[in-house]
Formats: sequence, structure tokens, C-alpha cells
Amino acid sequence: MEEVIIRNKRFKLIISELQLQFRIQSIAEQINQDYEDKFPLIIGVLNGAAIFTSDLIRNLTVNPELAFFKVSSYGNNMFSEGVEELELGDKIDLKDRHVILVEDIIDTGETSNFLRKYVKDKEPASVKMVSLLFKPDSFLCGKKPEYIGFDIPPIFVVGYGMDFAQEGRGLKGVYQLNESPSSSLI
Repeated sequence: MEEVIIRNKRFKLIISELQLQFRIQSIAEQINQDYEDKFPLIIGVLNGAAIFTSDLIRNLTVNPELAFFKVSSYGNNMFSEGVEELELGDKIDLKDRHVILVEDIIDTGETSNFLRKYVKDKEPASVKMVSLLFKPDSFLCGKKPEYIGFDIPPIFVVGYGMDFAQEGRGLKGVYQLNESPSSSLI
């Protein structure tokens, strides 16, 4: 089992680069079908979902517009502290648009719930969410994402854009904190 060390903590690989790319292609196929005759607006949530968003749009055959939100909820911690801050990259009119929010991971649902409400208040034609990782056992509020890459247990993960105190984002796979009791997803 492949391991990495970040800030004196061991992380083991649970989702390989190949598994990620295969699942992203599958999600893109679903989005291509659902938005075949539409011009969706893809809004990636920075920083964690930047890599996922990039890989996702490269697999789309629909012609999306791309924007980003910057949301802070983890800080340098291993747990979400709720939405602390929202920054908009561009001032895009969301009215009557088909919006797809792209998250790296949905934990309690607080951030995704906040983002859905924010977008819905702008009167879009539709709002859907895609999340690379979803923790159903931790999910407390809001609507479950319409597109999910992988369900994972309530563990702390890094890699593929996700970080631990700003480290580990460049890892090509997803790694779990080795201290977390859980079986591998591979």
C-alpha cells in the first residue's frame, strides 16, 4: 500500500489516479447527457476542487462556461468549521442559467447547502452539484449531490486538490489519514 507523510502524519492511498480518471469520465458522460442542449455554467469551489473541476470540464462534450467560488471552511484543521468566507471570482449573472457546482468533498453538507442557497437566490434555471467525494455518514443538512464520484467513510483525506494545512494537493490519488480505522476503497 502506497503511503505518504505530510506534517509528520502518515496517509495511505485509497483511490488511485486511474480510479479517479475513470470515475470522472463516467460523471462527465452523465452531465453530457443531462445538459446536451444547454450551456451550463460550471462553478468550481476553490481551492480543493480546482483539479477535479479541470479534469471534469476536459471530459465534457457540452460547451460549459467556467467560474470559481472561493470558500473557506477547514482552515488548517482536519474538520470543517462551517462556512467562514465566500469570495466570487467573477460577477456572473446566474439568472436563468443552468448552474453546476463542483465540490471536492462534501462532509456535513453545511458548505454545499450554503452554496446552493446562495445560487438559488440568484434565480438560476437549475442548480445541481457534483462532488468528487461524499461522506454519507457525516452528512447532516441540505440536499445530497446529484453527481457523486465516491462515497467514503468519515475519514480525513488529502490529495487530488485536497490538502492538510495547504500540503498534499499535488498528490495524484486520494490518501486517508492512516490513523483512521477504515478499509481501503480500492
